[in-house]
Amino acid sequence: MVALARRLAALMILCLLIAVGGATTPRPVAAHAYLQRTQPTSGTVVAASIGEVRLTFNERVEVRPDKVAVTDGNGRRVDRRDAKLAPGDPLTVVVSLPQLSAGVYTARYALISSDTHPLNGEVRFGVDVSPADLLAGSAATGETPLDTPLLLQAIGRGLNLLGLILLIGPIAFRLFVLVPPWARGRGTFGGAARLFESRGVRWAWIAVTVLILGQIVALVSASLASTFGAFTDAFGPGNLLGTLTGRFGTLWLGRLALLLVPALALPVIGAELELRAGEVDAPPSASGDRGWWAILLAGVALALLTAIGGHAATTAPIPLSIAVDWIHLLAASLWIGGLLALALIFPRLIRSLGDPEGLVTLAGVVPRFSALALGCVQVLAVTGFYQTWVHVDGPTGLGQTLYGRALLAKLLLLVPLLALGAINRLLIGPRLRAAATAATGDEGARPATRRLWRVLWGEAALGVVVLAVVGLLTALPPARSVVAARGEDGQDAAVTAAPESVTLAAAAGTTLVDLTIGPTGTGPAVLSVTLRDPTGAAIDGATVALRLTPPDGGTPQEVPLTARGGRYTGLGELMRDGAWRIEALVTPRGGATERATFALDLPTGGARTILAGSDRAMNRLTSLSERQSINAGGPPVTTYYQWAAPDRLRLRSDAGSETIIVGKRRFDRASGNWIPSEWAEPSGYRWPVYEYARIAAEVTLLGRETIAGVPCWIIGYLDTPSGGRGTLWIGEDDGLIRRQQMFGVGHYMESVFSDFNAPVTIEAP
Repeated sequence: MVALARRLAALMILCLLIAVGGATTPRPVAAHAYLQRTQPTSGTVVAASIGEVRLTFNERVEVRPDKVAVTDGNGRRVDRRDAKLAPGDPLTVVVSLPQLSAGVYTARYALISSDTHPLNGEVRFGVDVSPADLLAGSAATGETPLDTPLLLQAIGRGLNLLGLILLIGPIAFRLFVLVPPWARGRGTFGGAARLFESRGVRWAWIAVTVLILGQIVALVSASLASTFGAFTDAFGPGNLLGTLTGRFGTLWLGRLALLLVPALALPVIGAELELRAGEVDAPPSASGDRGWWAILLAGVALALLTAIGGHAATTAPIPLSIAVDWIHLLAASLWIGGLLALALIFPRLIRSLGDPEGLVTLAGVVPRFSALALGCVQVLAVTGFYQTWVHVDGPTGLGQTLYGRALLAKLLLLVPLLALGAINRLLIGPRLRAAATAATGDEGARPATRRLWRVLWGEAALGVVVLAVVGLLTALPPARSVVAARGEDGQDAAVTAAPESVTLAAAAGTTLVDLTIGPTGTGPAVLSVTLRDPTGAAIDGATVALRLTPPDGGTPQEVPLTARGGRYTGLGELMRDGAWRIEALVTPRGGATERATFALDLPTGGARTILAGSDRAMNRLTSLSERQSINAGGPPVTTYYQWAAPDRLRLRSDAGSETIIVGKRRFDRASGNWIPSEWAEPSGYRWPVYEYARIAAEVTLLGRETIAGVPCWIIGYLDTPSGGRGTLWIGEDDGLIRRQQMFGVGHYMESVFSDFNAPVTIEAP
């Protein structure tokens, strides 16, 4: 026991050194491949001559020529089936396209990441279509069914973990608890070991079978993920063999080769046990020990390949992360596998030994395993802390990602598991030892023995449930990767990248004008206009022209637009970076020419960080004033607002109406007395509540402008609840909104904000 304690202490020191070493290195990068940006950006309109689709990931991926497919709205494949890593850029996958006709296109990818996880997704874009057409066309090809491959992957990895634990745990129990090398010939339980071995052979075969099943399920899940969800194609020989290429295939074949060790050693061990069946009290043979050691080492190597094929393989520093993951897996195998051995193998073994030998054996074995389990738990705590540190990015990652919630479930399951272990170690174990010392075979030991089995069965059952959760954890992308793949507002990073096209809105008289420009880089650009009247009806038969004024104020460029299917489209030249002024001259059939003005500052960039910062700044305000003008096709109506945190609002319209809201009470009057009513929400009125970064889409940095001496960012966005397009002028230094415009069907609004945190008193009348 002293030697065992020393070995456990040494292992603990090693794990602590690993954790300290990790703490002194830079924060590890996210451990899982995800799509960082695309060309074209998903949800944008591009030119017909785009020529290729480019997918850039945060880490290198394995790609086969036919595993990036671009299809049109009818599901017909249009790419050249030549997907490959871009020359000189190992993080980017590129596939070639011919000249495209007008329509909606979907680019799907089915790749393998560096940590051997299947990687699926899609990018949707349009050619000469409106954003509404692009959204409507998304149903033509449908979503890639990722649930089945992910579930199969979790099952495969869970079976692999269960097989490892069934293989390593009982053998380690036999070698280190029943007959440890450092205690041979000194009262070890040789008879119990012989009985344990005869049953252990069967359990080892079960472990090998489970591991093979796990390999089969893992192969099928990877093959299914590479077929864009077509289950029948996953079993095609060509696809299965293709899946076995690259890193995934190397590790898969390596694990299969290591399974040959127990497959060859177990028949030899079984034959020797049959030959020595009558020598129950004889010590285990040296040749039998060598067989068990060979199988144990194969299991340890399998655990290493499992760590290399998981998240640790892409978590910097990679050698450290793989070592920690490997140690964590081995400690779990010793603990949970030993529990399964005690709960499922030992009861029959003890009954076979009879009293008093069975009680003496049980009273001696339980404390030994308890010491081993305690050391394993300590190792798991240290290595688990490191894994949480590198894979979870704070409370957000725990509560808002599947990985984080699965990790919380695992931790919650460990609480009763550890509690049952403590009961065994602190209560039941001492009673068994006392009974064995005082009167072996005494009836008083039987209640303690029964309680021991019940507690062990409970521990074993919880351990299997934990394994199922861990299988899901290893299949899911780590929380840190998910957070990194999202913008600050929680949206896909590939979607929030600088857009390939941008849609702006303005009013030409009572006509709503939507202008789509793409691509937004310098050079030729497709410019497309849609017109709608205040009722939302499309306006056909109009004459539309665009005037592009370059940043230096040079000669404007006239771009006539051609009507086609309710859209007015032309080709312009945005030949330099800077602030462009774009005017749309709209002449309805039989009407007068009206003008709508747009501003676009090239290059456009990711503006969501600015928008999220503005939300935070606005939500810190204690008071605010707003002057809002709304034009629904007739004379404008102006309303003056005053807000006071946390629950007060006063507004006055130039039409004469007034409203005051205080908490759960509302007071209105158009003339005369105030009319009280209850606020619609049970919790009452709340202010400030700004969440543009959550509800906005197509967020674009349009330029900069100074308002009342304050430099402001100009942010354009699509308001998803209303479908209108808005523009915000946000202070560069303080993040506060100075001005807002909103253009929707029959709703043209402009607001000016002032009196930030000024003293204001709002009381119920």
